[in-house]
Amino acid sequence: MQRRCRWSSNRKPNSEQSAPHLLWPVGQLSFEDRAVVTEALDIFRRRKAVEFSDCLMLQIARKAGHAPMATFDRDFAKLEGVERLG
Repeated sequence: MQRRCRWSSNRKPNSEQSAPHLLWPVGQLSFEDRAVVTEALDIFRRRKAVEFSDCLMLQIARKAGHAPMATFDRDFAKLEGVERLG
């Protein structure tokens, strides 16, 4: 069973809400897993050369037990759990 988390920009962000507010300035966002999104944002903040979408895919793969991931992207391959092809 998947649990959905919601954040609304109508409320003042607290420490748990602040990460999703970095993603998109819309009225409401819905995520399947708050921890995965928060961890992906933490990686993205530390490693500016990596795209957020890559960080999110990596965290989803880690949670599902599908790491390491393979990539041709040199910067993405520098992250733990990612291996560069080629």
